[in-house]
Amino acid sequence: MAKRVQTDDVKGYGSFRSSAVASTIDAFSGAPQIDKNDGLGQLAKSLGIASQSAAKKGVDDEKKKQLIFQSKKELYAAEIKKDIKFGNVNAVKIGEKYPEFSQTTSMAISEFMGSNKGVKDTRSFIENLKINDPDIFLDKKRLQDSIDDERTRLLSDNEGSEFYSSGVLQGFSSVINQNTSQWDATRAKFHNDEAKEYFSEKVYSNLQINGKGAWEKIESLDKLNKKVSPLNNIQMKDVVIDSTIEYAMNTKDIEILKSIPRKYWKGTTASKLADVTNKIQKLKLQDYNTNKMMQTYQRAETLRNDKNSIMKDHLDGKQTQVPYKINGEMNPNYNELVGYQLSIKEASLIPLSQSKAYSQNLEAQIIVGASDGGEMSLISGITSNDANEKDIITLIQNNNQIHPTHKVELIDLVPKLFEGANLVYSEPATDNYKMGLSAELDSFLKSAFGETDKALGLRTGASVKTRYYSSIKQQVKTYITTNKKVPSGEEFTLIYEKAEVLARKLMDQKIKEAGGFITPTPISIPNN
Repeated sequence: MAKRVQTDDVKGYGSFRSSAVASTIDAFSGAPQIDKNDGLGQLAKSLGIASQSAAKKGVDDEKKKQLIFQSKKELYAAEIKKDIKFGNVNAVKIGEKYPEFSQTTSMAISEFMGSNKGVKDTRSFIENLKINDPDIFLDKKRLQDSIDDERTRLLSDNEGSEFYSSGVLQGFSSVINQNTSQWDATRAKFHNDEAKEYFSEKVYSNLQINGKGAWEKIESLDKLNKKVSPLNNIQMKDVVIDSTIEYAMNTKDIEILKSIPRKYWKGTTASKLADVTNKIQKLKLQDYNTNKMMQTYQRAETLRNDKNSIMKDHLDGKQTQVPYKINGEMNPNYNELVGYQLSIKEASLIPLSQSKAYSQNLEAQIIVGASDGGEMSLISGITSNDANEKDIITLIQNNNQIHPTHKVELIDLVPKLFEGANLVYSEPATDNYKMGLSAELDSFLKSAFGETDKALGLRTGASVKTRYYSSIKQQVKTYITTNKKVPSGEEFTLIYEKAEVLARKLMDQKIKEAGGFITPTPISIPNN
């Protein structure tokens, strides 16, 4: 091998030596500055090679490549987080994983990852406040202190990369800024509501204490609040008007509305006060009517109780002393009660057998009338279908065909008769009818014999249904009269099963008259 000979510098082109270490190119600083007088540059120029243009193109390509990297920073960030446990990265670590990244790209991704961390942690911080200390948002100073503490913590926990820490702070600040206006609005509304409630309570209490004479104190309070309250003048007026209206409605005091100083009025105040005045007048009328109804009801209730006492005293051989005055006022029922004492003595002369028959007939009428679909007006002496138990008791007390003994017995049965009436068309009785008799009747009436039934006017369907429910009514009445209680459970089951047997006998008879037949359904007939 030929011996290497050291040569002198090429004349006119300066010194040139290769280097083993490549210099780093910053993709965003542009191409290295080439000395115009550099010998090699002159050589290149002389040889027709556009080295400067080539360098510029290389820089532009590198810039584009790095911009593409940065546009995919979210993807790269996810990849990097897989390799780094806590996600606290720096440009060095990113450069180790992606050596093709420029320093600027590495820093941008680091900052992006920090920002994500800051956003996530700050949102968690706010949610924890909402759960554990919701009232803090109403206290500006306490909230700001907590925010400052959280900022310090975040910066302390994420030390290292300057760009990562900067990103954390950016993420933190963005979330805080997004929520600040909402917190301010919430806090302002809270303070306004608190101020309204405070002022309203003061106005109301002054009206309670002083009535129409409260306005001087209310005006003084108004002037004081204007200096310290967050409420504006219009809001102050609204509170005064609304509080006075509330007081007027609660006390039904129309005069207090008339006393409101005109300084508190607005454009709609006149119509608002007129509307409230009308409502109060209606409420007063309702109260009056209600009181009259209550008085009438109470008088009737007292009258019924006193009549029962007179009857029972009479049967015990006692003479009831009817008070002429009650609480210093004349007894409104005095004359009627004295007259009732005489009528009871006369009713005692009614033959017991005659009285019993009338009483039993009235029992049946009550059962029928009080049943579902029944008409109370069909009860002898009752004119309204809206009649209730108390109306029936009054009817019995005043009836001149019933002996006092039977009156007392029947009055005691009235609640049970009404309860028993509800059993007649109750769900168990109705279901039993639908599943048995009704289904069989439908089958018969749809057959050819159904036309014969219509032609002969047998009315089999209606007759059977009437027989079924009439039987239940009669049995329930008898049971209540005998046992002084309402049948229930097995006792009532026996009643509607017996009613079904009786109705089925009628159905069989009617079907035979129409020339038809049905497949008999086995039925166990109750013994009683």
